[in-house]
Amino acid sequence: MSGGSERIERVTAALGEANLDALVCALPTNVLLLSGYWPVVGASVALATRDGQVAVLAPEDERELAGAGWASAVRAFQPGANAVAAAREPLARLAAEVGIDGGRVGYEDGAFFEQSSYAAMYFYGAATAPLVQRALPRATLVPATDVIRGLRAAMTSENSRGYGAPARSPRSPLPRALRRCARACVSPRRRPSSKRR
Repeated sequence: MSGGSERIERVTAALGEANLDALVCALPTNVLLLSGYWPVVGASVALATRDGQVAVLAPEDERELAGAGWASAVRAFQPGANAVAAAREPLARLAAEVGIDGGRVGYEDGAFFEQSSYAAMYFYGAATAPLVQRALPRATLVPATDVIRGLRAAMTSENSRGYGAPARSPRSPLPRALRRCARACVSPRRRPSSKRR
């Protein structure tokens, strides 16, 4: 876990203003907003509570990446062919672990712009609300699009320090893996011969 204290303070303040006990997000940009971790394939879910707990449910092969953010709890699951069904029980356990057992829980319900980080990505979309309702049956779900948009619109001092510079995570294995892939996948350029035939 690293950084994120200003973002966590803003999230908890926004939850208090909206009278929400927790917020559940599945879009990669919103998972990043809550946890400091950018999902590679999009099957991750982030939870934030009004008392400042942040948790991430990530695919098993992204556990290390998720751990480089500021979530206090990171748990992994195997999304398989049906990520909604696969995430339900692990999400319920993770929510209980950070103290979400009911109350007013905000979720993504509106349209958002989303950047693509990979060749193909998974989005829970309209399945977000049913997933959260099944994982937290005693919770009252509350659409939280306006809360999320407000949080996305506000840069923190941590964000502005790196504004305009490429994002780096020294603990992340991704840049190293990408360099290895580039070396393995790209053959050296052939230099044209200076002699003409």
